[in-house]
Amino acid sequence: MRRQTRHLYPLEVEDLADLPADQVITGDQLAMRPGQTLAQKAKELGVTPQTLRVWHLEWRGSGYDPDYRIRRAGHSNWLRTEYKGRNWPEALRQQIAKEQNRHVGDLLLELGVTGANAQVWSQKHTEWERVLWHSGVPYHKHHWRDFIAWVRHSTIDDYRRRKSEHIATGMDETEAMHRAADEAVNDLKHKTRQRGRVERDQLLGVGGHEEILRRYRGNARLTDAHSRRIAKKLLQVSRWATMERAFREVGYAEEDVERMMAELMGAFDRSKEDGQAQWKKTRQAVLRRRAEAEAYAKAEQVEAASVKSYMEHRKRGAPIVANWATQTYSTERDGRIKR
Repeated sequence: MRRQTRHLYPLEVEDLADLPADQVITGDQLAMRPGQTLAQKAKELGVTPQTLRVWHLEWRGSGYDPDYRIRRAGHSNWLRTEYKGRNWPEALRQQIAKEQNRHVGDLLLELGVTGANAQVWSQKHTEWERVLWHSGVPYHKHHWRDFIAWVRHSTIDDYRRRKSEHIATGMDETEAMHRAADEAVNDLKHKTRQRGRVERDQLLGVGGHEEILRRYRGNARLTDAHSRRIAKKLLQVSRWATMERAFREVGYAEEDVERMMAELMGAFDRSKEDGQAQWKKTRQAVLRRRAEAEAYAKAEQVEAASVKSYMEHRKRGAPIVANWATQTYSTERDGRIKR
C-alpha cells in the first residue's frame, strides 16, 4: 500500500502520467550508477539526501519498477510573507500592546510569520530582531524546539481555521488564540512523529507488527515508546546477523562462529556495557581476518605477475620452467590465481 509522506502526494498513476517531466521522478532516474554516492545522486536530482531516501523507500515498495513515477515535492510559497511588503516591526509592537500573547510563538502565529522567516529576518533586520526578542515577550529555554520550529505555513493556516471555529462557538478571543495555537502545533508534531515512525519501521522491515501488537494489547494504540523499543531491538538483531555473515565470509570454522556469536549475544544479555565491549572485540577480530585475507590475495597477484614477468626473459633457455609458470599462474573465469 502506498504511503503518504511530506514529500509525496497520493495521486493516481494516470494523474502522475499527465504531469510534466520536471514534476516527477522515475525509477530510472533514481537508479544509482556504479560508484555513485547518495550525496552525488541527491545533487544530480536537486534534492536533499533525506528526500532521496524517502523516494528510494517508496520505489522499493513498488519492487524497483523502472517506470514507477513519484511526484516531486514543491511549493510556491517561498515569498508568501515578504519583509518588504509590510512594516513588520510596527505590526509586532501593535500585537504586543494587545497583551494577548503567552510567548513569541503566539506572536508569530497571529502575525502569520513562519519560524524560519523569523530567524532569517532577525539576522538581516536589526529593528525586527530587537522588537521580537527584546520587548519582554517570554520565550523559555527550549521554545524554539518545542514551538517555533513547528510554526510553518500549514500550521498558520490551521491556526487561523481553528481560531475562527473557537470564536464562532462563543469562546473569548484570547482563549481561542491560545487553544488554536496549541492544537495546530501539537497536531503537526503528532503527524510528523507518526510519519517518521512509519518510515523508520518500513526501513527496518517491521511493517506488519502492529496487527500482532493490536491483538496482544487489546486494540491499544502503538506509541512512539513501543516503536523505539522495537526499532532498537531490530537494529541490534540486524547487527548480529551482519556479524555472523561476516564470520563466514572471512573463513571462520562453523564451530568458531557458533562460539563467538554465543559470547557476543550473551554479553548483551548481561549488560549494554559488556555487549558493546564484546562487539568491539569481535569486530576487530573480523577486520583483522579480512585484512589478512586481502593481503594474501594481493600477495598472490603480485607473485603471479612477478613470476610471469621474470619468465618472459628466461623462456628461451628454460622452456620447461616457462611452461610450468604458464600453467601454474593462469587465471580462471572468476579472476583468481590458479595454484
